[in-house]
Amino acid sequence: MGGVRRAGKWIGWTLLTIVGLVTIAYSIAWASFNDETLGRFISAKVEKVDRGTFHLGTAHYPYFGGLFSVLFGTPTHIYGADYQLRDPDGNLVVEVPLVETQVYLQELVVSLGKYALTRKFHLTLHFRHAHVPRGFAVIAPTRSTWGSETPEVNLVAAMSPKIKLPPSGGELRIVVDDVTIDDVHFAIAFPDRDGRLAWYAHTREGGARAHLVYSSKLELAS
Repeated sequence: MGGVRRAGKWIGWTLLTIVGLVTIAYSIAWASFNDETLGRFISAKVEKVDRGTFHLGTAHYPYFGGLFSVLFGTPTHIYGADYQLRDPDGNLVVEVPLVETQVYLQELVVSLGKYALTRKFHLTLHFRHAHVPRGFAVIAPTRSTWGSETPEVNLVAAMSPKIKLPPSGGELRIVVDDVTIDDVHFAIAFPDRDGRLAWYAHTREGGARAHLVYSSKLELAS
């Protein structure tokens, strides 16, 4: 019995020590790796592999919600602000002033751990739900390819990898299980072979719901 009790105490203290160390590390990360700092980090990592310009001004997550998400894999509330996506020519494709989401931080931490251990780029952003109160998007060929024989759609160009090489084992993965858009200004346009506007469409104050998945695994190399 004495040996069992000692083993139980040892396991208990070990678990408490691990939880304590994780909590301390998380507290430091929460204070220093949040808001504008987190926005710049995500922006820089995405821009490292994609041709477009990805800008996220800020991303904030709460202390306790984030801690539970890291420890138990539950989603936590996070909001982002001042998001812009520009194509390789520098023209605006998507703009979202504010987005509210529920994100799985544990998956983000695990992906960053893979990055640190393998030195192969890994970044996983998994959102359970996202709410976009207002946004703007325009889909069209990039200005540099407008009217050419091989036009390149701006959104596809922005999200395509900078260098296409054989797979390296790395991955940029963005998953949104459910997204609700309340008020979006959306436009789409394409030219004919002579470069003249062939057709276009636009909507104001439109709404939508969607499920989004993006992965660069088949092409990403870094």
